[in-house]
Amino acid sequence: MEDIKVGNRFIYDGADKGIIKYIGKLEGSKEPDAVWVGVEWENNGRGKNDGEAFGKRYFQTNPNSASFIKHGVFTKNANVEVSFLSAMVDKYKQEGDSEMSFSKNITATLVGREKVEKLLSQIDKLRKVGLQGKGITHVESEVANYTPRESSIFHFFTFKVIEDVDLAGNMLDHFPMEFTKLRLKTLLLSHNPIKTPPSGLFEHLKVLVLNGIPWTIQTLGQALQFTPVLEELHFRDNQVVDLGDIKWGNLKTLYLAGNKLSQWSEIEKLGSIPTLEWLVLTKNHLTSVQYKPGSFQNLRALSIGDNQINSYETVNELNNFPNLNEVRMDNNPISNLHGLIDTRQFVIGRIKKLSILNGSEVKNKERIDSEKYYLRFIGNERFKLLEKNKKDQDFMNFNPRYQELSAKYGDPLELLMEFKERSRETVVKKARADTVSLIIKNRDQQ
Repeated sequence: MEDIKVGNRFIYDGADKGIIKYIGKLEGSKEPDAVWVGVEWENNGRGKNDGEAFGKRYFQTNPNSASFIKHGVFTKNANVEVSFLSAMVDKYKQEGDSEMSFSKNITATLVGREKVEKLLSQIDKLRKVGLQGKGITHVESEVANYTPRESSIFHFFTFKVIEDVDLAGNMLDHFPMEFTKLRLKTLLLSHNPIKTPPSGLFEHLKVLVLNGIPWTIQTLGQALQFTPVLEELHFRDNQVVDLGDIKWGNLKTLYLAGNKLSQWSEIEKLGSIPTLEWLVLTKNHLTSVQYKPGSFQNLRALSIGDNQINSYETVNELNNFPNLNEVRMDNNPISNLHGLIDTRQFVIGRIKKLSILNGSEVKNKERIDSEKYYLRFIGNERFKLLEKNKKDQDFMNFNPRYQELSAKYGDPLELLMEFKERSRETVVKKARADTVSLIIKNRDQQ
């Protein structure tokens, strides 16, 4: 590990992040000559104090957000102030097996010194870079103190074949603008403490993953101004409660799972994205869906699993989306209304174009069986309502495919009415027979 100093950011045990606030001895400690590292954790509650030890304050932070760790233990378990390029060199110098992806679909698995030599000689052909959880704190354009062979990595930002960079789970606090020098197509920056959006153009970027970062929806909007050809955006687990008034560009795929969206009126703001085909809203707080005519014209797939959907009105609304054929809505309260199997059949029966439900293909036989089952069920419900002289229009509004399915398979109400009439005739005949028998019996007794 590099020499540590106050102000250094670090990642501890590959998971917990923080900043060094103090290095030195602790008065009152049972080990008066020991050197301690006082740290402030990003995760409140990770620590044991607020920067005070043995009655003396060394720094100030929130309760249970600070710890004092022996210097040797800290340096053994923490990565501090790691640069992007130095992390690359360290990774490709490691002993053991490693599989890397190069241009022209070449995949190489190399061992030991042979691996290092081969990787460094082909570094300019590298297509994908994965440095997840390496404690990287900044991205620089040059490094020093490496051998001539290793120095080939100095020219990383001239390697135009690089397409994908994954820096998830590091400690970047600024958007890595050095990557504008590349022709990146995919950039993963999830779970970094990035505070600022990009300030330059990523003109080739098509996929951007920003899960679990401390951005507001407004900050995201600023970032989207610099990604003109972006097609896929991941912005999950970011405490989003509304979608503001930002411009989404021409996205095809949008992941907003794990946020706190509760009103469909916010989701409607996405309906004007002309290219949107795939929308993931899993693990939010949505209770319903209301389709607005003219919106979501090209949406093919919608995931609303793990929300609070509890009514078939939402399912009816899904049938109104013009091109929607794939839906995921498992783990919603609606499944408790009739059980998982019946709920699946009822959803298939209510959504005409559905071809995939909860990840499972809806084949032709299942569609026919589900539509017939659903039709029989609601036909019986309608029959009961009519017998009680209830309004038929409410039923039709709640089951908008009733007429369509009746035309396809036959109206179940007609069968039920016919059965009722036959049952009535049977009862009348039996009553008449009993009356005749009674008269004959009485005559015999005279």
